[in-house]
Amino acid sequence: EPQTLVLGLHDQLAGFLRSRGMDVEQIDLNVEFVNHSVTGPGNVERLMESRGWRAVLAGPATSPAEIRKAAGRIAEKAAAIPSVRRAMFSALSGHLGLQPPSTRIDELLRWVAAPHDLYERFLDSMLGPRLERGAPLVAGISVASSSQLGPALKVARSLSASGCRHVTLGGPWARAAREMLPHWSDIFDHVDSIGTGDGEGILLDLVKAVREDRDPAGIPGLSVRRAGAVVDGGDASRLQLGDLPDPDFSDLDLGRYENRWLPVRSRRACPWGRCLFCHHVLKGEAPEDPLPPSAIVDRME
Repeated sequence: EPQTLVLGLHDQLAGFLRSRGMDVEQIDLNVEFVNHSVTGPGNVERLMESRGWRAVLAGPATSPAEIRKAAGRIAEKAAAIPSVRRAMFSALSGHLGLQPPSTRIDELLRWVAAPHDLYERFLDSMLGPRLERGAPLVAGISVASSSQLGPALKVARSLSASGCRHVTLGGPWARAAREMLPHWSDIFDHVDSIGTGDGEGILLDLVKAVREDRDPAGIPGLSVRRAGAVVDGGDASRLQLGDLPDPDFSDLDLGRYENRWLPVRSRRACPWGRCLFCHHVLKGEAPEDPLPPSAIVDRME
């Protein structure tokens, strides 16, 4: 949901890691990709051509130059107005093949490995200038749902090819997928590890292991592949929510978001916890007591 902010690597974890003295740069690739897809050269024009908008705009005699001019006006509106940008992105998604054709893991991984001009241009424009300053030691990609898995793995491949020493996935999808990872070992062709618990302790241990050239296999909450089999490091430790620092949104341009509000997390897990379809309902995870009202108000202020 690029119109909202989601607590994850780019705010809660960033605040925590910075409080431990780590150099962190956060990027919301969801928002950046939506903007790039809609305003990128020729994308709106291709959509208009494919949907027959030529006839809608000015009749069958509309020239390519007129199509380009109209597309440029739409792209300008999309760049300036988040709601227009999101609507155009929804229209472009199917036309530009922005999602794998299936959620089957084998078909998804074939899509990940195949070239995709739009993703490649986007990643080059977003990551290229940053990687010129030096590849990160560890890169973490937060995956909120299964619909983000394919694009996230494309990002992981790009980071690995650019010299990043270790790329890990995390987030709600990774936590929910933990039991299936032994059956999906081919995912590790594209990513070095998957964090299946709270990221704070996992990332601290992972960065230390990579920095010291140690094998991260066995880190609690981290799954890796060794000798063709997935190795699960066991349950990750959990810090109490009240012991974590405030989320850090300092790297994000809030003007790119349609809904300009910042979330405040008051508790972990769901007190209901019975919806089988929801990836926030995890086996063995009990909800914490909510933060006291005074702590919530302090974070809001």
